[in-house]
Amino acid sequence: MYSFARSIRQPYRLIAGLSSDMVMTAFEAGERDEHFDLLLDDESHRLNQHANQASAV
Repeated sequence: MYSFARSIRQPYRLIAGLSSDMVMTAFEAGERDEHFDLLLDDESHRLNQHANQASAV
C-alpha cells in the first residue's frame, strides 16, 4: 500500500463511523465490485508535472 494511504488508515480507525478498510489505493478501488457514492483519489503528486496541469488562461 502506498505511504499516503497507510498514513491515513490510523485516523480513520479513530473516527466513529469510519473504518480503516475504507482507505485503499486506486488499484484496489478499481478491483472492487461494489459501487461507491463518493470516491476521493489523491493525485497531488501530479501537480508538479506541467503537462498534466490545466491551463488557467
